[in-house]
Amino acid sequence: MRYIRKTFLETGEVVRTPVCAGRPRILDSLDANFLESCIERQPDILLTEMQDQLREIFGVEVSISTIPRTIQRRGFTRKKVTCSAVERDENNLIAYKMLVGEHFRLSCCAHESDCQLFVVLYEYFLGLA
Repeated sequence: MRYIRKTFLETGEVVRTPVCAGRPRILDSLDANFLESCIERQPDILLTEMQDQLREIFGVEVSISTIPRTIQRRGFTRKKVTCSAVERDENNLIAYKMLVGEHFRLSCCAHESDCQLFVVLYEYFLGLA
């Protein structure tokens, strides 16, 4: 009771304002708004692409894990990666084309539900897994 009275006499309020402890965030609200607009423009954008855009436009160097934390704070949820999003990584695509060849024929058909299996095989084939 003594602390409540002391706080009231010092600040005029009964509840103390919380102290924000810890390291300050690297991404401010402008950067978070930019990430949000990137997702709205292109819903299947990769984290590496967002990291590159932050570096190019704002000059902010952040780790990959910082981006999903910032996005989750804004209320976005995770999504499953589609085949096209994984194949968009240019380094992996170039390595894949060099390995398989520029002109190749697909000899099998796949249903969308089998996409995850092909992504795993694709990454294993490139030595990423």
